[in-house]
Amino acid sequence: MRTRPRDEDGSIVLVVLSAMIVTMLVVSILATVTDSLKFSRRSGDSANALQLADAGINDAIQTLPSQVGPTYNSGGCASPCAVTLGSAGSYQYTATLDPAATVWHVTSWGTDAHGQMRKIRADAAAESLFGTAFFIYTNAALKQGAIDSFTDGASLQRMCTLNGVLSSNTGGTWFGTNGNGNSNCQSSAYGNGWGYSVDGCNLFSGATPAPPLPTTGSGQCPASRTTLTPHDFSPPQVTAPGGSAPVAQPAVCDGVPGHSSLKAQANGLPYFWTTVALRPPCQVDPSNGPVLIYSQGSIDIGNANGNSGVVNPPLASSPQCSSVTYTGSKDYNNNPSSDYCPSWSANLRLFQLSGVSGNAANIYLRNHVQFWGVIDAPSGCAQCGAAGPQAEIWGAIITHDFNANAQLNLHYDDSLGKIGTGRFTTTNWREEPLP
Repeated sequence: MRTRPRDEDGSIVLVVLSAMIVTMLVVSILATVTDSLKFSRRSGDSANALQLADAGINDAIQTLPSQVGPTYNSGGCASPCAVTLGSAGSYQYTATLDPAATVWHVTSWGTDAHGQMRKIRADAAAESLFGTAFFIYTNAALKQGAIDSFTDGASLQRMCTLNGVLSSNTGGTWFGTNGNGNSNCQSSAYGNGWGYSVDGCNLFSGATPAPPLPTTGSGQCPASRTTLTPHDFSPPQVTAPGGSAPVAQPAVCDGVPGHSSLKAQANGLPYFWTTVALRPPCQVDPSNGPVLIYSQGSIDIGNANGNSGVVNPPLASSPQCSSVTYTGSKDYNNNPSSDYCPSWSANLRLFQLSGVSGNAANIYLRNHVQFWGVIDAPSGCAQCGAAGPQAEIWGAIITHDFNANAQLNLHYDDSLGKIGTGRFTTTNWREEPLP
């Protein structure tokens, strides 16, 4: 019997087949890895493009305060143009001012160095300086008083808009019950011996029927928004106006006959005084626009002796006041509805420089003074010096501290929310698909 000699023919076939299979697996794995790497790189490039588009939004918001035209393009170009960031890529944006509000509609495109592109749209809204009635950095305590708000004095509803809000960036106790114990609301307001309304609206003696009293009781708040609201807000630092040095306050608005009128300078520059003292019958003449006064030191409003009287009441002859038909009603303190002239308080704006301390930071609201104006004093201390126990203001206040033992009635003018900080905040941020 013949036998086949041993050889390696079968092994060669198996080796070849195994090599082919291994090669196919390696190629497949390499293709998968390559595709994964490409996908990862594209994902990274796309994420970079999104960050570039967001940088364009931020750039627009930083740039817009200095723009006055209805549209603005990155780089000041007549049409959208790229802002190149070297190897990181580029972005471009356009911004259009809303004709109905101080809001910019911003569109930004970010392009990665490898060509990936993402698109973002956002709105840039003007930040309000006096967005709330009373902003206090610290020691936000108001034990006796009321905060309400109004649009104008044309009707009870327009004199009761529920925007009288006390706000602060710090926690703490803000409303007390007649100085005896503290709570977040004046829950005993109508049983504590003093007749201030705390429901966000003054009670009007001429209203029929009279507005209902708020629900009060232990631990309860009035059914309104007259409560402290967390406000995560940092007012801009008040710096001295450029091109001038402080001067001693001239003999105006000091109660002396012939010195009772205050008018904006014809050149448009604000006043810059070492201190501010406004005595009755101080009155603003708004014909040159609002009067802006910067103070290097204290702000003193009203007479230092006795009842202080009235500082800058609305002029019935002013178009902004005469255009409103007043109801003839009176508020809880017997003030006529004509005292609620829309935006009158914006005609007098007092700014105390940031960084002042000690007596220079004091804001004196003298006893029973009635004052129409706004005060921006981020380092100031209201009612912390030899000030009167009671004051009534139509306007808004920003201050660092407030003497909790002082009494204050504050009527917030809703129109003051239009006074901006010069900064913009991002709203309605969203990504949109590319064409």
